[in-house]
Amino acid sequence: MAIVKPFAALRPKPELAARICELPYDVMSSDEARAMAAGNPLSFLHVSKPEIDLSLQIDPYAPEVYAKGKANFEWLQRQGALRCDASPRFYLYRQVMGAHSQVGLVAGASCDEYLMGVIKKHELTRPDKEDDRVRHIEALQSQTGPVFLVYRARAGMDGLASRKTAEPPETDFTAPDGVRHSVWVLDRAAEIAFIEAEFAQMASLYIADGHHRSAAAATSAACGAIQCFLKILEAAAARHCPDPDGNVARLRGQCAALLDLGQNAEDALEHALAAARLARDEAARVLVVLAAGQ
Repeated sequence: MAIVKPFAALRPKPELAARICELPYDVMSSDEARAMAAGNPLSFLHVSKPEIDLSLQIDPYAPEVYAKGKANFEWLQRQGALRCDASPRFYLYRQVMGAHSQVGLVAGASCDEYLMGVIKKHELTRPDKEDDRVRHIEALQSQTGPVFLVYRARAGMDGLASRKTAEPPETDFTAPDGVRHSVWVLDRAAEIAFIEAEFAQMASLYIADGHHRSAAAATSAACGAIQCFLKILEAAAARHCPDPDGNVARLRGQCAALLDLGQNAEDALEHALAAARLARDEAARVLVVLAAGQ
């Protein structure tokens, strides 16, 4: 079973989309990105490759780079150039390149299913590149790099896409490279339920592109779970709930070690998942102890 979920996307104002939208961060050098974004403060390259706004000599993995990306991201939102949808929904996204056209569903996928192998990989990942994406996600508190997944065709999904894309798109522009980009919103309850049901009948999803972004999202999700459970444990400690095994200190150390650049990427994910499970179980234990004491 494959899980997909609607989400409230942060989308460009339609009339500004052509100035905001850019190529993926990893298909160009910093110098190329700097030239592409020159004179355009709305370019998303200021967010995805924020080193272009700092010294030419700066290390692209320096903390200041992620802080600059966060600042630029927040500026776009304050300007109203990026606006968050009011409720969770799915989206259809079409690209037209010459005679070729392709339509995809934009949705949230499950980090747990990635870790469990429901979402299939075909590449190994590099720890330094994965760490870069984790730090970018955590600085922005957003996932700005989509993962390209594929699934076995289903007539129901094909029919929905065909019907929806016959309607006028909400966003529609042609980029400087000649590629046309169009977006439709799927926000009706019946559409959302239908899509979730269609994917629930699929055994697997497959990563076509975005292995580092997938691994980073899974690691970040596990770290977020650990931090959430740690807050419960620390609150329990403040109320003198016993921690005989020293799990709070151990979890703090595990969370800090997850971004160790020397770790193999797969090992880091495995450690993150193990730590998240320990945190979950320990939080459940102290909640029971606290409830019994009330």
